Amino acid sequence: MAVVILIVVGVIGVLIYRAITEKAEREDQLRKMEEEKEAKRIREEQENELQQRKIQEEKREKAAFEKKQQELVKQYANSPLLKEIIDCLCYRDGQRELPLEITVENRMVYVPYVINFTFSEHRIADLPKTNGEASFAELSKTGIPVWALATAINQALGDEYEEDAVIYNMVILKLKTTRSF
Repeated sequence: MAVVILIVVGVIGVLIYRAITEKAEREDQLRKMEEEKEAKRIREEQENELQQRKIQEEKREKAAFEKKQQELVKQYANSPLLKEIIDCLCYRDGQRELPLEITVENRMVYVPYVINFTFSEHRIADLPKTNGEASFAELSKTGIPVWALATAINQALGDEYEEDAVIYNMVILKLKTTRSF
């Protein structure tokens, strides 16, 4: 009988040990899952913070670019050379006539197949070329001179043109339509 009691006590001890061990393992797994959840939450917060900083930086760079672009537009709009360019493009036989299209490049402004205002002919330095891969941060230092000159020309002509194509080193302005069917 004592042997049976010892066996029963031993079995009960083993069962209790297993229950305690399993409970500890479950608690350990839960703790690890909570730690992983917390680590994931922290990573997501850091990624979100980084993304927000990146968005804010892009906004600042874009604002700096737009400011530089406006400075260039003002510079070109206030230049006496703008009047020369407009006179060359828009006056024929003493009459002002708006061309259907004006193309602005870094070396010249012209009405296709009709009139050219080449900078070299008038001893004007070419406009700086713009890198097509430039970021707003880079463009905030230089702007896009061709676009600024096209904007200044359009403003001087009473905003009669719309941008048909804007490529980093060429802008095509087309006369706006005023009537439709």
